[in-house]
Amino acid sequence: MVIDARHMSVLLDVRSYRGGNVDSDYYLVIAKMRARISNIKKIRGERMRKFCISKLQDENTTNMCVKRLEECLKQSPCTGGETIQKEWDLCKGTIQQVAEVVGRQESRRRNEWPDEE
Repeated sequence: MVIDARHMSVLLDVRSYRGGNVDSDYYLVIAKMRARISNIKKIRGERMRKFCISKLQDENTTNMCVKRLEECLKQSPCTGGETIQKEWDLCKGTIQQVAEVVGRQESRRRNEWPDEE
């Protein structure tokens, strides 16, 4: 069986059986595959791109993130007794605002397979 690298994790086991007598020079091939459902979060039909955390190794970028985090935390109301969902939304929004300083990763284009060659 020939598959591309993107679907390699779907293939569990491949075996050929020489005993199938069907008056042919081909062998019977049986493959065990698993069905996988994509669980990538989507926003309006687009995939959500990951943040480029490798930029945090730069000291200037790290300092900008720290300053932005301090500003966001000073602006956010810290009231107790809110529901957990409201607190989580506040925390998530703060992290996303700070992470925008770092930026998103570039999306990689995969080569289509098989190619002309």
